[in-house]
Amino acid sequence: MTQAEAEYRITYEGPGDGSSIMGASFANFIIEGPGADKECAVMLNDPGASYLAEQLGTDLTDEWREQATAKLGAAVLGAAMEECRHIDSVVFVSRAILEAHPEFVDALR
Repeated sequence: MTQAEAEYRITYEGPGDGSSIMGASFANFIIEGPGADKECAVMLNDPGASYLAEQLGTDLTDEWREQATAKLGAAVLGAAMEECRHIDSVVFVSRAILEAHPEFVDALR
């Protein structure tokens, strides 16, 4: 366990609404830690979800997207905390980010 993992906790709170409007799947998280309690939504956009499903060899269903966005969100937020980066209230994950960070794809394998 790293120091960041020991000091902070990331909790998945559930899926968000509005994916048909925004063209993305939402996963809501609470981040708790010294001076950093906040809510954060991770959004996986449609091209990113398609790319992820293709890389993992799975069908792009609504249920899969919800699960994938939750797991991906935890991986992205965990990496940001490990690197001591600022975490915005909304974090967008696109195909370009997934291509640049294959470790995020691997986190769902």
